[in-house]
Amino acid sequence: LEISSGRFARFADGSAVAQLGETSVMVTAVSKTKPTSSQFMPLVVDYRQKAAAAGRIPTNYLRRELGTTDNEILTSRLIDRSIRPLFPPGYFYDTQVLCNLLAVDGVNDPDVLAINAG
Repeated sequence: LEISSGRFARFADGSAVAQLGETSVMVTAVSKTKPTSSQFMPLVVDYRQKAAAAGRIPTNYLRRELGTTDNEILTSRLIDRSIRPLFPPGYFYDTQVLCNLLAVDGVNDPDVLAINAG
């Protein structure tokens, strides 16, 4: 497992690329500088599994990737549940974590890489 940071997404507050074999995932995180007035931590996790990462072309009429799949939603929830306890109490800043699958080899699970890079 190789995790590198600071090479991509320089405008994000933080970024990491996790690679295991030929599977790689880029995770970026951004946060607002002013806290919200809510009493919970507003965390948004978005996991995207692009068809091009697996070497496929989308099969719909427009050749576009439309909505999120059930697997992407469940993986986003897994990442959210695993990183939410790592934030300190009283952290009420809007935070967004984006996970993009860059390449997949079919052997290593990209979900596990995204959780570890997040």
